[in-house]
Amino acid sequence: MTNSPRPGASRNCLAIAGLLASVTLLPADPVFTEHAIRTGYSRPWSVYAPDFDGDQDIDIVAALDGESRFAWFENNGDSTFTDHTIGEWYGAARVFVVDLDQDHDLDVLVSACEALPGRMGWFENDGNQNWTEHAIKDSWPYANSVHAADLDRDGDLDIIATASQASQFCWFENDGNQNWTEHVIEQGYGWPGSAWAVDLDQDQDLDLLATCCIENEVAWYENDGSQNFTRRLFAAGYSCPHMVMPADVDADGDSDLVVTATEGNRVAWFENDGLQNFTEHMITTQFTAACGFCVVDLDRDGDRDIVVVGDWGNRVAWFEQTAAGVFEERAMNPKATSVLSTPCTRLPAAAPVFDACGRRVNASRPAPGVYFLRAQPHLTGKVTIGGTR
Repeated sequence: MTNSPRPGASRNCLAIAGLLASVTLLPADPVFTEHAIRTGYSRPWSVYAPDFDGDQDIDIVAALDGESRFAWFENNGDSTFTDHTIGEWYGAARVFVVDLDQDHDLDVLVSACEALPGRMGWFENDGNQNWTEHAIKDSWPYANSVHAADLDRDGDLDIIATASQASQFCWFENDGNQNWTEHVIEQGYGWPGSAWAVDLDQDQDLDLLATCCIENEVAWYENDGSQNFTRRLFAAGYSCPHMVMPADVDADGDSDLVVTATEGNRVAWFENDGLQNFTEHMITTQFTAACGFCVVDLDRDGDRDIVVVGDWGNRVAWFEQTAAGVFEERAMNPKATSVLSTPCTRLPAAAPVFDACGRRVNASRPAPGVYFLRAQPHLTGKVTIGGTR
């Protein structure tokens, strides 16, 4: 995360979006309905979705900044959740779920950011979701990202983390027993964030990614194989870059990079030519407070789409990859309030008509499928065209 102001920020509901089974001939068209896990939460900051208790359903882990705690929400199997506290840290900000001690259960890496003194550590799971707190670095101002990977290739998981106001980008070497040796990668580089590990140059060691808020830059750090890192700048002029992650967007076998910028309102991807020369492709410059995202084949059509959230923009949307490297924004949760359940052969001409991905269609020549009618400002009706089930 960056430490830019968030005018009008309101995080009073922790929710997840569930993929619905759409009645359509095109199973690639996702439609989403929001389900509140519980309302009234104060500033839920980050979220992760593992199966914590091994019961074959997905639980939720979240950092609740306003409540100064990390929590997991046990899926009861009927779309209801039970709230459990993992631990209490002032300024709870980030969670990353991984089996850190390799004992076959899931632990939680955490950081505390928007409060002093700031800290980073982990909560050890005993296998029954009883937690033991381990602080790795205390008094680390604005510890804002944490990630795990076997950076030194010795068979255990190390930690990569940043602290923005400390202006530090570090990795913490694991001796195999969760004793940690700190190594500073970058010191004094203004407000780093979004630490991530990936073998970007495909030379069999892990390189690193990070944003730099004050410098408005995004860089990758080349590993020489002995954990000596050289910064390689690939994006400049991005006002408060928030997050960077690798993804093979163009499916050519190498890792491209996706970036969001909170104050720049940008979502972009950078095409890797295989030699770490990057070409910028701007997806949008109008996504207010673009921050967290994930890259996934959301519509199951064989390419990568991007789901993005806007911090004080109060917005969730996905960008469909409609052609190689070309993206179009789609709404996450069209609100259909009425349904014509009997299949018909034509669409009403009284209102604009859109398919399940938000694309306007020709009402006089529809293919079989599900369509939505728009009466501003929301989608207000759903029509099934013959041939669907």
